[in-house]
Amino acid sequence: MLSLVFGVLLTDIAVAQDVVKLPDAVQKKTKCLNQEFLLYRPKGMDASSKAPLLIFLHGRGKRGQNIGDMKGVGRWMLFGNVEKHKLLLVMPQCLKGKDGKGWWNVGDLNLLLEHLKKNYNIDEDRIYLAGYSMGGFGTWAWAMSQPKAFAAIAPVSGGGDARRVAAIKHVPIWVFHGKNDKIVPHKRSEEMVEALKSSGAEKVKFTSYPDHGHDTHGVTFRNSELYKWLLSHKK
Repeated sequence: MLSLVFGVLLTDIAVAQDVVKLPDAVQKKTKCLNQEFLLYRPKGMDASSKAPLLIFLHGRGKRGQNIGDMKGVGRWMLFGNVEKHKLLLVMPQCLKGKDGKGWWNVGDLNLLLEHLKKNYNIDEDRIYLAGYSMGGFGTWAWAMSQPKAFAAIAPVSGGGDARRVAAIKHVPIWVFHGKNDKIVPHKRSEEMVEALKSSGAEKVKFTSYPDHGHDTHGVTFRNSELYKWLLSHKK
């Protein structure tokens, strides 16, 4: 009986997620974005109704051209809550360059978002952004370059240019970081939060995990409260 139920759950997830390709004309303009991205639409979500959108930016270890990596991340920590809270989820993938490196490019992400707006029925007052590690840096950078794009953001174990945060002092922001992080120092998030507060931001929260290092993605993105908080905000 248990195996049957598990099989049904896997089937539901397979139906809900879809690998989508950016049009060739759009892809030609990008610098480091996989042409394929993962889209997850919760069961029962009416495609004719405007949907809240969550864009998730992965960390450095998931760079490449295997969109299956996004499926694995989604199954592990995202699909359950976006299903529960009825969010349309988009998971792009950053490519690796010939040198084995790659980083989120704001221009690429803008092209992706414009494509999503044109081709899906998205509630533009409820577009949310979150990311972990390299994706946390990408979340800060993209939001600061497009301060009117997002209803709320959640950067996890990342950092950014604290001199630019005044641009998003009006945006609800929930920051997460492990106190014992040896890869991206906890101070990187502290600096961003302090700069936000100094600029007059009143909608910033900071969750510091005292017993975690860089491994904050699971505890953060499996927490239903994050999704409730995101959806409590509209532009």
